[in-house]
Amino acid sequence: MKMGALNDYNLIAGIYDRLVYFVFGKRLWDAQREFLHTIPADASVLVLGGGTGRFLHAMPAQVGKIYYIDASEKMLRIARQQEPPHLSGKIQWAHGTETVLKPGKTYDVIITFFYLDLFTAEKLENIMALLRQTLHEDGLWLMCDFELSATTHRWWQSILVKTMLLFFKIMTRLEAKKLLPFAAFFARHQLIAQREASFCKGMVRSVVYVKKMVQ
Repeated sequence: MKMGALNDYNLIAGIYDRLVYFVFGKRLWDAQREFLHTIPADASVLVLGGGTGRFLHAMPAQVGKIYYIDASEKMLRIARQQEPPHLSGKIQWAHGTETVLKPGKTYDVIITFFYLDLFTAEKLENIMALLRQTLHEDGLWLMCDFELSATTHRWWQSILVKTMLLFFKIMTRLEAKKLLPFAAFFARHQLIAQREASFCKGMVRSVVYVKKMVQ
């Protein structure tokens, strides 16, 4: 029997937002919206793994062009159907992954919300190296994701994360086997945390990173 693609969210696209709300209420959407106001006027924005695009409704109206990529055709269809009026004509929609990025094309801002947690460490290193190349010098990278630390998180949070990983493994063929220390990955690629906030009792972090010249 032919296996489906890894990280395939088509099966749960129609219930994804309701599922998120059932488990976390509005907190994950709050985390995504937290730093959207930091996006400069007329900035070119790359959204990778945007899902249903609910956060787009909080995107600043003065933003420039948005290149919106998602690997799920159904997620992308929902996002397009829900396109906010204030962003009309500003979004270029693309079905795929980071592999559809055009060589040499760069952006002022990158957004990865609950995207980095899909991958193994080796795959994530490659993705982040590629994305860093697509970000302008002094450009911003807005990241929001789950992060667990043995010193700061409660036992029930670890159980919840393991349950989510198992659920998505079954439903989407999730590639990742565990949560990775994302801050360490950003540090290795010389992306500096400029602002950060935590949600869900520290289980979710929203961070604005800035790209600095490699010394």
